[in-house]
Amino acid sequence: EHTEFEVWYKDQKKGRSIVGFDIHWSTGMKETAATGSQIKELQSILDAIVDGMFTYINVSNDVDRANAIERINNMRDFIQHVQEPICITKQYADNLIVLAKDHFNQLETILKRDIEAKKNPKQEFYNWLEERE
Repeated sequence: EHTEFEVWYKDQKKGRSIVGFDIHWSTGMKETAATGSQIKELQSILDAIVDGMFTYINVSNDVDRANAIERINNMRDFIQHVQEPICITKQYADNLIVLAKDHFNQLETILKRDIEAKKNPKQEFYNWLEERE
């Protein structure tokens, strides 16, 4: 129950009496643990997001701000996987890295959109045709 080993036995009988046991075991399916480089890569992405967190959530557009906050909150769950003891598989680490990169890229896109919107603000024109006396 607490290891990857699968253990079973077959009893040896003489007549109705058990005179011995044949013990069998299997190591089962082995999962490869996450590598140090995977953990470092995931940690660096998380650090970049945490470092820019306030920049991401201070964008002007309300929809983008809500999206940034949601993505940053989702990244909080990733932090437990890069802290000791590391207890994730290589495949799971790969999946986390892909998700973390996606979150980071989306946050950077939100930030670029905000910067462009500040550079080129929409100009409101006065519509004199709607003016009434």
